[in-house]
Amino acid sequence: MTQLALNEQQANLERVRSRIAQAIVTFCDWHSMFYMQELLNYVEATTQVAPDSPGRILRDLRQKGLIDYVVLNRRQSLYQVLPRRK
Repeated sequence: MTQLALNEQQANLERVRSRIAQAIVTFCDWHSMFYMQELLNYVEATTQVAPDSPGRILRDLRQKGLIDYVVLNRRQSLYQVLPRRK
């Protein structure tokens, strides 16, 4: 992947994150377990977003340590929210 493509991808991620990250953090604060479809429904109710964006931002927020979760059942897309790392 070229540097230009990487920069464009990072800019797109930042744009999407700025629109939906807080909604995802709030959702995770309110739920101890959830199905990905529930997260998608919640985010879509707050803003227009591509269907795969909440999952990408969820993973990005986890990588940054802002939320933590485990996938309990990948086939069912069932997630468990864990206490935040300090």
